[in-house]
This record gives sequence, C-alpha cells and structure tokens, in this order.
Amino acid sequence: MAIFHDENNNKKLDINVLGMPKEGFGFSNNPKISFSEPSFKECSFKLKENKKTTIKMEY
Repeated sequence: MAIFHDENNNKKLDINVLGMPKEGFGFSNNPKISFSEPSFKECSFKLKENKKTTIKMEY
C-alpha cells in the first residue's frame, strides 16, 4: 500500500527536479526509503479481517 499527503490538493505527488517527492509519502510495512521505490515484497502483507496497519509518513 502506498499513500501520499497531497498538500496542495492537485491530485498528484509533486516531485523536485531530481525526482524526489516534495510532499509526504509512505508505504505499508514502513520499509527503509532509498533512492527508489521499495519492492512489492517489502510492502506486501496478508490482509486479514479487521487488520489495522500504521504507515509512517516521510517528509
């Protein structure tokens, strides 16, 4: 699961000239963030009934 904080309500994740996000973002399982998106394996989890997850936002 990937989420982002659309701070300016333009319905997209704004990036700088280097391609880095200018707005907050996060991924399920809170993988270590580097210069590329985390893999599906790093972010995937088994969905169970009533499961809650917390995603740390990176700014």
